[in-house]
Amino acid sequence: MERDSPLQNRGWILQEFTLSPRLLLFGPFRMRLECQTCTHLEDYENEEFTNVSSEQTMKQRIQSMISSDERARAWYDILFEFTRRDLSNSNDMLPAVAGMARWLIADSGKSDNYVAGLLKDDLCNGLAWYANVGAAKPPPSEYRSPSWS
Repeated sequence: MERDSPLQNRGWILQEFTLSPRLLLFGPFRMRLECQTCTHLEDYENEEFTNVSSEQTMKQRIQSMISSDERARAWYDILFEFTRRDLSNSNDMLPAVAGMARWLIADSGKSDNYVAGLLKDDLCNGLAWYANVGAAKPPPSEYRSPSWS
């Protein structure tokens, strides 16, 4: 899948790219295989795989942040990426974000660290968010609580 593919705007794609242990992506001119340790490209013309492991996937970037105790920064990156994407059903937002949070905190030993879209360890910063002026998405038509999610 190419970076400018319309599918890149979908919320479930972010989940698949982040949570799947392996990805096989088909583009118009090549195939890409990503796993936990490497990334390979196959050129359709040469039928050869090229190791491009130096390119860091979003999952690898987030995992490196987690391992270096930058969990809050990784969480905000996930939220930024996820909220700019389209969902077929807006009611799926909180469950989807909660699934990403479970993955993020799974190895932290702090299962109670996530509360309604925020990390307890970074609650003050988490509540100090602001909306970008001119954001493309309209606010939801029905009330959803808590207001910071």
